[in-house]
Amino acid sequence: METTTTPLFHVLFFVLFLLGSAVAQPFIFDPINPLLNAGPAHNKPSYETSFTGLWKFVRNSSGVSAMHLAITKENKAILFDASNSGPSLLPLPAGNCRPDPTNKTNGEDCWAHAAEYDFVADQIRPLKVLTNPWCSSGGFAADGTLVQSGGFHEGATAVRYLKTCPTCDWIEYATQQILPDGSFIVVGGRREFSYEFIPAPGQSNPSNYKLPFLIETTDDEENNLYPFLHLSTDGNLFIFANNRSILLDPRTDTIVREFPPLKDGSHNYPASACSALLPLRLRSDTTAPIPAEVIICGGASHKSAALAAEKVFVPALRRCSRLTITKQKATWHTEVMPTPRVMGDMLLLPNADVLIVNGAAKGTSGWGWAESPNLEPLLYRPSSRRNERFKTLTPTTIPRMYHSTSAVLPDTSILVAGSNPNNRYNYTAQYPTEFRLERFYPPYLDPQLAVHRPRIVKDLAPSSVAYGASFQVVFDVPDLGLELGDVKVTMYAPPFTTHGFSMNQRLLILSTAELSAAGLGRWTVAVTAPPSGMVAPPGFYLLFVVNRAVPVPPESVCELWAANTLGPAPATARASCVSNPCSSAPLKGRAASPTHPSYPDDRLQAVVEIPLPAQSRVPAECSSLDPVEPPSGQSLSLIWKMASKKDRHAELDRHKKRKSIMHVWRPISTQSASNEVDHNRSDVQCQPPELHQNKPSGVSDKEIATQEDSAMGISMTLTTSARAVDHGNDFEAVDGIPVAFTCETENVSTSRDLSTASNSGGALEQEVMEGAVPVMNPTTGAELGSGDERHSVSVEVGASLIRFIKGKGGSMQKQIEGELGVKIVFPSSKEDSNITIEGTVESVTKASEKIASILEEAVKSPKLDYSHFISLPLALHPELVEKLNRFQNSIIGDATLSDDDDLEKESNDGSTDDEDNQSERQKVAVRLEVQDEKECVKVKINAMDHKSTTRASSLTDMGIDRSIFIKPKTFHLTVLMLKLWNNERIAAAAEVLQRISSKVQDALENRPVSIRLQGLMCMRGSPAKARAVYAPVKEIGGEGRLLRACQVIIDAYVEAGLVLEKDAQQALKLHATLMNARHRKRKGRRTKRDDSFDARHIFRVHGSEDWGEYHIPEVHLSQRFKFDESGYYHCCTSIPLPESMLID
Repeated sequence: METTTTPLFHVLFFVLFLLGSAVAQPFIFDPINPLLNAGPAHNKPSYETSFTGLWKFVRNSSGVSAMHLAITKENKAILFDASNSGPSLLPLPAGNCRPDPTNKTNGEDCWAHAAEYDFVADQIRPLKVLTNPWCSSGGFAADGTLVQSGGFHEGATAVRYLKTCPTCDWIEYATQQILPDGSFIVVGGRREFSYEFIPAPGQSNPSNYKLPFLIETTDDEENNLYPFLHLSTDGNLFIFANNRSILLDPRTDTIVREFPPLKDGSHNYPASACSALLPLRLRSDTTAPIPAEVIICGGASHKSAALAAEKVFVPALRRCSRLTITKQKATWHTEVMPTPRVMGDMLLLPNADVLIVNGAAKGTSGWGWAESPNLEPLLYRPSSRRNERFKTLTPTTIPRMYHSTSAVLPDTSILVAGSNPNNRYNYTAQYPTEFRLERFYPPYLDPQLAVHRPRIVKDLAPSSVAYGASFQVVFDVPDLGLELGDVKVTMYAPPFTTHGFSMNQRLLILSTAELSAAGLGRWTVAVTAPPSGMVAPPGFYLLFVVNRAVPVPPESVCELWAANTLGPAPATARASCVSNPCSSAPLKGRAASPTHPSYPDDRLQAVVEIPLPAQSRVPAECSSLDPVEPPSGQSLSLIWKMASKKDRHAELDRHKKRKSIMHVWRPISTQSASNEVDHNRSDVQCQPPELHQNKPSGVSDKEIATQEDSAMGISMTLTTSARAVDHGNDFEAVDGIPVAFTCETENVSTSRDLSTASNSGGALEQEVMEGAVPVMNPTTGAELGSGDERHSVSVEVGASLIRFIKGKGGSMQKQIEGELGVKIVFPSSKEDSNITIEGTVESVTKASEKIASILEEAVKSPKLDYSHFISLPLALHPELVEKLNRFQNSIIGDATLSDDDDLEKESNDGSTDDEDNQSERQKVAVRLEVQDEKECVKVKINAMDHKSTTRASSLTDMGIDRSIFIKPKTFHLTVLMLKLWNNERIAAAAEVLQRISSKVQDALENRPVSIRLQGLMCMRGSPAKARAVYAPVKEIGGEGRLLRACQVIIDAYVEAGLVLEKDAQQALKLHATLMNARHRKRKGRRTKRDDSFDARHIFRVHGSEDWGEYHIPEVHLSQRFKFDESGYYHCCTSIPLPESMLID
C-alpha cells in the first residue's frame, strides 16, 4: 500500500532548514530572508525549455494588407498599405471617402487603406489616409504621436501625424530615425541622395543636406534604398547602405568614421537584409561610454534583383555580421544562419534575445521577385557562445514575403501580418495578398515557465523617469533564492516596421544596483535610468522585468516615459513633442541634460509667407505701384538665407567655383525635395512671360534691376525690348513691344539687347544660350539675289529629308543662302512636303542643283530617318488602350497623358517641352506687365496647378517623362521599318502590300490569329539603364502562323527594293513597345537627349503584368508622325486578316 507521507517529509525538511539557518546566523534571522535575500550578482543560466514557439491564428482579415505596422501606447496596431493597390477589404464609413485624383469616375476612393487593430478586443477600425503612403517611413514622437513621412504619387512629400485615441484619424524608400532631442531625421529614398529633418507641423523644409555616400552606394540595382539607421550612444548616426557604412554627426553634417565594407553581397532594398541595434547594456557609471553594436543578417547578391526580374531566383545570403560602431577601428564579425533569408524582420525581444521572422530563401524584394518562402523563425541569442546563438523555431504555414511585417506586442507575443508580392490586391496568385493576422509565442512563453515569470506591481511602478535618475521597480516572483544577477530590467521602444526594417527600435538593459525582499515573494530592484537622449531618445517605452530570460506576463508590462527637462521648470515636458505639452504624466525631479553640439539651425529654417511684391523689394521709382496680392489659394514662400551661413553645397565640393544663389518664389510644399534651391547651377532657366494685350508703345530698351539686399542676396533683372520677338518661346508682341524676363547669375548674364533686330523681313535664327532666355536674331549673309528681278521655285522634299537641307543648327541652309543669295522657305506643316527657293533665276537654279545633290546623298545616308512602317494595330482594342492609360498614369501620377499629346516625336526634331509643368525645378509662372510710360513693371502671380514637384523631380532623376511613353492609341506591333522619301515610293509600297494580301492569308491558313501580352522586358540595356521597355508577344496556340505571315511581307518588300539590306537581314522579333528613350523630347537644341531611363521601379510594379489576349484584324502601311482621326498612325493602305470567330 502506498504511503502519503512524502509531502509531509518535504515540509519537515523545509522547517529544519530554516531553523538551521537561524542557528548559524541568529543576528540576521528573518523568517523569509535566509532563503530569499539576494545573493551575489553572478548569473545563473537561463531557464531552459524545449518549447520552440507556438503560432496562433487570431483574425481572418485585417481589411488592409499590412505593408507598414506600428504598435501604439494604447494597445492598438496601426496597419496601412499603399492607396493604389486597388480596393481593400475594409470600406470607409459612409460619406467619408477620400479624394482620389486617379479615379476618373467620381474622383473618390471609398476604401480604407489604413486600419487600427485593437489586439486586446480584437476589433478593426478603418482609418482614412489622404495621401499615398506606399514605401514610406515613420516613428513615434516623444508624446506618442505617430509621425510618418513620404510615400508615392501625391504622398511623396507628405508628413502625416496620427494621435491615438478612440476617434483620432490621420492628419518611395527613405528611413526615419528619432534623434536625442526628439526630432526626426530622414535619410535617403529613391534618387534622393540626401538627408533632412522633419519640420514642425504646418511648416516645410526649404533645404536638405547632400550625402554623396548615398550616390556612391547606388549600383545598377540600387541596393541602397531603406538604408539602415541606428542612433549610436554618442549621438552620432550609423548609416548602412548596400555594403558600406558610415558614422554621421547630423549636428555638424560631418562623417565621423567610415567602417570596412561588408563583402559578398548587398543588404538594402531590393537585396533586403534585416538589421537591428543590439540591446544596449547600461552601466552604473552614467558618464562612461556605452558600447553600441549593430547586427545585419541576410540579404542577396548584387545582381540578384536583375536576375529576379528575369525569373531567375538566386539563393539569399546566410550570413549574420556584427559591428561595434563605437570602436575606432571596428571590424565585422560574421557567423552563419541555419537558413538563407531575404526580406526578413528582426525584432528585439524583452529578454534581450533577437527574433528573425518572415521573408524568403530565394530572390529579392519586389513584385514577384522571390520564391521559396522562409517559414521558420530564428531565435538569436547575442550573449551566447559563438555557434550556439541560433535556434530554429516552429514554422508557420502562411508565406510572409514582400511587404510583410511583424511587431512585439506589450504581452511579449509577436503580431505577424501582411505580405503582398503582387502589384495590386491579388487573391489567386502563387503568393496571394495576405490579410490574415497571426500571433507567434516565443519560447519564453512556454506554459511550463509561467511559475518563473515576475509580475510588476503597477501601482508602485513609475510612469516617467528623468535621464540619469534612480528609481525602483517592485515585482512579485515565487522563485526562491533570487539573486541580482538573475534579474534584468529592460526598456523597449516600439518601432515602425516596413520592408524588413524596424525603424527606431531600441532595447535597453538598465543598470541595477540592489535587489531586496519586500515581503513574501515580493522584490524591489533599484534601477538607474538612461543617462541621456543619445542613449534613449525621449518618448514612450515598455518596461519589462526579466527573470533568467523569462519576461513579465502580459498584465504586468509597465508604460514608461523617458524625457529630458528644458529650463528650470521640473515638470515641463520636452518642447520637441508634437503636442505641447506632452501627454505624459508630470515629471518630477528631472535634471537638465548636459549641453551638446546643436543640430543645424536650418532644420528649423523659417519659411515666411508674404505678399508679392513687397514694397521694399521693388525699384525706388516704382514704389508708388500698388502691391499685387497673390491669387486666392496661392501660398508663397521665400527661403531666407542668412549672410553668416555658408553655402552647404559649395562646402561639399571646395574645388568647385562657388555659384551665386538664385532665390525664387515657389509654392510651399511639405518636404524639401521639391523646394531645394540648387546652389551649383549657373544655368538658371526662367519662365518666359505672357504679355498683356494692351502695351504702350515707344518704350525704349532699359534694364531695371532691384536693389540687392545684403541679407538675402536676391537679384532680379527685367529687360524690355522694342522689336524682336521669340515665337519659339511663346513671346507675343503687341505694337511691336515684347517683354523678356531674364535671370542673372555670377557666370552668365541672360540680359540680351534686342534693339538691333531687323525689320527687313529677313529670316530669323533662334539662338539658345546656356542660362539665358532664347531670343531671335537676324541672320547674316548676302542680299537676296541681285537687282529687282525675283524668282521662286517649289521643290518636293519628303519630311525625312528636310533636315539634311537645314543642316545641323541650320548650318547648311545658311551656307546655301549665304553663298547663292537665296531665301529657303520650309513647309509650315508636316502635311506639306514642298520647300520654296526665292531669289534671282540664276541663284534659284544653282540652289536647286545644290539641293538635288544633297538629297541624292541623303537617301543613301544611314542617318535618314524611317518614314513609314508595316504595323499590326493593337490600339483597335479599347480595353487594351485603357490598360495602357492606367499603366502610364500609375507611373507619372497627376501628369496624365492627353489623347491629343503627340508623344512620339521625331528623334531629331529638337523640340522642347517648355509647357511641361513637371520640370525639374518647377517655378511659379510670372507675368511682367508694362504699367505706364515710367518704364516700371510689377510682378503678377498667375495661378498654377499645385502638383507635387517632388514627384516630378523623382521622375526626372530616373529619366522618366511623358515623352518616352508610347501613345496608347498608337499601340502596335512593328513588322518592318521603311524609308519612303517621296510619293512615288509610298505608292509602290502600298501596291506591294495589296498584291500579297492572299499570300498573307495563306500563311495564316485562313484562320484568325491572336496574341497574348504578358510581363515586361528591356530591348537594350538593363532595367537600371533601359533604352526601351516592351511587353513580350506570344502567339496563342504557338503554331508560328503569325511569324510566317510577317516573313511573307518582309520578303515581298525586299524583292521590290524598298528595304535596305541591313534592315532585311535583321531577325524579326515581334514586341509591343511601351516606352522608348529615343522618343524623349529634348529641353533645348543644345541639350543632349538622355538615351536611357531607370525602369527598375516599373519592373517591380508591372514586371508580371498580364496585358491580355488580342486578335489581330489588319495589317497597315503606316506613316510616322501623322495620325488619323482615331488617333492611330495615318494609314496609307491596309489589308484584312481572317476575322475572329465569336462563340455564343
